[in-house]
Amino acid sequence: MTDLPKKNKFLVKTILSLFGIGIIPFSPGTFASAATAIGWYYLLPSFSKYPLLPIFLALILIPTYFISVKLISLYLKPPIDKSWIVIDELFGMIISLLPTIFLHSPVFILIAFICFRFFDIVKPSYIKKIDALHTPGSVVLDDVVAGVYSATSVILISLFYL
Repeated sequence: MTDLPKKNKFLVKTILSLFGIGIIPFSPGTFASAATAIGWYYLLPSFSKYPLLPIFLALILIPTYFISVKLISLYLKPPIDKSWIVIDELFGMIISLLPTIFLHSPVFILIAFICFRFFDIVKPSYIKKIDALHTPGSVVLDDVVAGVYSATSVILISLFYL
């Protein structure tokens, strides 16, 4: 991190590490993805009670995405894709979990988690190209695209399952 006051460094690292999950010494991306999936599992019943909740979440997450990219660009020295930055897993996992709003089964949350981790680790096709850019935007965007691939996979799997 660049020279920041201690208080600011703590705040930036707290946000980008998803409240410290990224500091876990092994598989921080998997832990961040799992934490997102678990949180989603508990939030999922609220979507039917409060139909505007997904819109509210989007209104929070979209600015958070851009704030994350800006924090990475302002405060990190190359290489910028540090293993402790796991807020990108939050965005990718939420995208991969979106189909579960309509599928009403915890099995699909697990499938979304497995698919997302697969695409995030293997980085097929465009995900690898985005990851290779090594820009603040690509740090987050590769996980967003992995989330889209994963959501598509969840939908396709659900067609055979249902």
